Amino acid sequence: MGQRCLVLLETLLAADGRAVSKSELIEAAWKSANIEESNLPVQIAALRKRLGTTPHGGQWIATVQRVGYQFINPVNAPKTRHNTAIVSSLHEKPTVAVLPLVNLSSDPEQNYFCDAMTEDIIIELTRRNSLTVRSRSASFRHRNTNSVMFHIASELSVRYVVEGSVRRIGERMRISVELIDALNDNEIWAENFDRAFVVNFSTQDQLVRTIVTTLVERIQASVMERLSCQLPGDLRAR
Repeated sequence: MGQRCLVLLETLLAADGRAVSKSELIEAAWKSANIEESNLPVQIAALRKRLGTTPHGGQWIATVQRVGYQFINPVNAPKTRHNTAIVSSLHEKPTVAVLPLVNLSSDPEQNYFCDAMTEDIIIELTRRNSLTVRSRSASFRHRNTNSVMFHIASELSVRYVVEGSVRRIGERMRISVELIDALNDNEIWAENFDRAFVVNFSTQDQLVRTIVTTLVERIQASVMERLSCQLPGDLRAR
C-alpha cells in the first residue's frame, strides 16, 4: 500500500465515523502540493481494493455526497449484496441519476447555471436509448443532502449516480463530474472540464455532449466488465 493510501486511511479512521471532506483528505495526503481533486478518487479506489469488502459485502469507505468519504462501521454497513433496489439485471438498461451540480463559487447567482447544466445533462442522457434516466424532479429532491451515496441510489432505485460541482474564478470555470457505481461505491470516472465562462448555448451544448458521451461510454464499459465477470471462464477466453 502506498504512502498516500496509508495517510488517507489514517485520516479516515481518526475521524471516528465522521465524514471527511475531500479538501481535508487532499491536505493530509498531499500537504501543500497543488494537486487536482481528481487524483483523490484514484487513491481512494486503490485503498478500497486493498481493504476488500466488509462482512456484508459493501465497501469500508463510503462516498458521502457533497462532502467526501466516510469509513464505515461494519455493524452499520449497508447490506449491498442483498439490496435489490439497485441491483439491475445485465439484460436490463443501466439506471442512472444525475444529482444537482454544486455551486462552489461565492456568487449565489451561479446556482442558476448549475441547475441549467444539470438539466441539460439529464435531457441529453435521456436521448440515449441504452439508459434509464431518473427525472429532474426525482434527482433534485436530493439537493443539499449529505447522505451516503448508497442510500441516495437506493431511494432513486438506480445503479449509477452522477455528481459534480462548478467553480468560477474570474472569466474561467471548472466543472468537475464523477460517475459512481452505487452498489459497491466505486468511482468509475472523474474528470475536470476547464472552460472560459461564456454564456453561450452553443458552447454549453458542446460541453454537455462531451460529458454525456463519456458518461455513456463509462457506464457501458462497467456493464461489459460485470458481464465478463459472470460469464464462464471458457467463454471469457474467447
